[in-house]
Amino acid sequence: MDMKEIIGFQKKAGKSLLKSLSSLLKTDVYLAGGMLRDHYFQRSGNDFDVYVKRNPSFEYETWMTSLLNGTHGYSDFKLMEGSERYAKYGKADTSIYQIYEGYFSAHHVKTQTQVIVLESLNPRKYIENYFCCSLSKAWQTQDFDPVFSTAFMESVKTNTLAFDFSKLGEINFGYIDKIMERFPDFEVDETTKRYYIDKFTREAYWKND
Repeated sequence: MDMKEIIGFQKKAGKSLLKSLSSLLKTDVYLAGGMLRDHYFQRSGNDFDVYVKRNPSFEYETWMTSLLNGTHGYSDFKLMEGSERYAKYGKADTSIYQIYEGYFSAHHVKTQTQVIVLESLNPRKYIENYFCCSLSKAWQTQDFDPVFSTAFMESVKTNTLAFDFSKLGEINFGYIDKIMERFPDFEVDETTKRYYIDKFTREAYWKND
């Protein structure tokens, strides 16, 4: 299977996922981030990250895992534990209520999937305000084809990666390094350069203290 076929299968699976999960949870569900970004650059994606606003009347701890695993196409879903979640998403992101991780299968594609339940924010607001990389600010719903933000398109136009961790309160250098490695032809913005200057200055201070 060539890259074009893989991307085509993933796009179909993504649409099926959104339709199925929106119907299951009876609310708008957003596919966002890396999968859409990679498809824009004609690359296959690694996983689906879908976002949904918490419904206060639904008992997630009691029903969510069994609801997902009992639905055709969904398998091996479990609630992500605190330490695992913090390692992947950061301790500072208090906007996230819970994360369920498993697999979604459709159109002969089995793809790792995260269902991220947001505490109170609408998913679109969360994507706009809390996604720290400009090239991750993209979203799709069952009613809308992929939407790429102004920040995303500005990055493409200028070949510049912009990072903003002000909402999260902590800088994830591992994440920055991963994105820079994936896009070696892109420069980083001045804010990100300052992140590294401050980091190296602190490290040099402690070594020489």
